[in-house]
Amino acid sequence: MVLISPCLTMTLAVPECNSSCFLKREGGNVAKISDIFQCTRCGYCCHGETTVSLDEEDQSGMIAVLGGSKEQVCGKYWRVSEPITSADKKSNSAIVQMKTVAGRCIFYCEDENGLGGCVVHNARPWRCRQWPLHPAILGDESNFNTIRESCPGINRDLSYLQFCAILGELMQKGKIEC
Repeated sequence: MVLISPCLTMTLAVPECNSSCFLKREGGNVAKISDIFQCTRCGYCCHGETTVSLDEEDQSGMIAVLGGSKEQVCGKYWRVSEPITSADKKSNSAIVQMKTVAGRCIFYCEDENGLGGCVVHNARPWRCRQWPLHPAILGDESNFNTIRESCPGINRDLSYLQFCAILGELMQKGKIEC
């Protein structure tokens, strides 16, 4: 089966990374996502042979943006694993991921200037919205170093401790979306 990327039929509408997400610190200083991360639209996070798993909310958002029924969207854009029974034998659910094309997420597309983006940006999965500001960074410097090596948008002028202090502060105030 040959998959055709939605880049061929959909308009790439990726807003600039929203650095207006900020929190006021005592004394009026402001912690902003842009202090620790500014997306360069390199697309490295969208490359690989697997993608993130989609929860029900992710699936509903994509269906709304892409149009069509769940079955149509699933057949065209998602990869569904065989149901897996949980260790407690109480749930039996399949894992739903986005399909990949040529080693990248099916929704990754480059514009005429070579800038990458997601054709379902406004309905991208929560894990994609969060990346690369993953909570695992706070508990393990090697996770931070691995992510920083692969993501040119991570502020390289900050030490690990400085980065964690800002990310921790942002996370305490609520959900982080990049």
